[in-house]
Amino acid sequence: MKMHFLKMLIGGCFLLLIGSNKGYAQYFPNTSENQNQGSLKINASPSVDSLLSLHKSMNDKYPSIPGCRIEIFFDSGNNSKKKAKEVYDKFLKDYPEQTAYISFFAPNYRVRVGDFRSKLEAENFLRKIKKEYPGAWIASDKINYPSMGEKKIKEENKTEQENY
Repeated sequence: MKMHFLKMLIGGCFLLLIGSNKGYAQYFPNTSENQNQGSLKINASPSVDSLLSLHKSMNDKYPSIPGCRIEIFFDSGNNSKKKAKEVYDKFLKDYPEQTAYISFFAPNYRVRVGDFRSKLEAENFLRKIKKEYPGAWIASDKINYPSMGEKKIKEENKTEQENY
């Protein structure tokens, strides 16, 4: 609910600023000074900079978006932390292009994989791994923003206790 309100607020402010400001771009190709290069002059309100700063701070404060992950392991018990780490390591060895996350919610350890923006993306990947992980299922989760071509492998540790 808060995220929806923030998106609407930022979108409304952005539309208000665009509608109230005029931008001018000028290029004079006939002058000798500008034969090899163009020029661009942007006249913008200072509130555009403050809106961009607000957008950046919101992204820092809420570094995730709604999406899906595939849960491939869920267990509690004496060796569940060790088993979760083994499943995590095996998955990353087999699928290095994907991300994987270990999390702990007392008394359970779980391993979730991927940062899928849609359920369709998650279903396509689930079909690939279903033979190796027959108990895998798609879970709605907060996901990281998509990477811009960089390979990122992260381990989350949402624990109440450091050592179980």
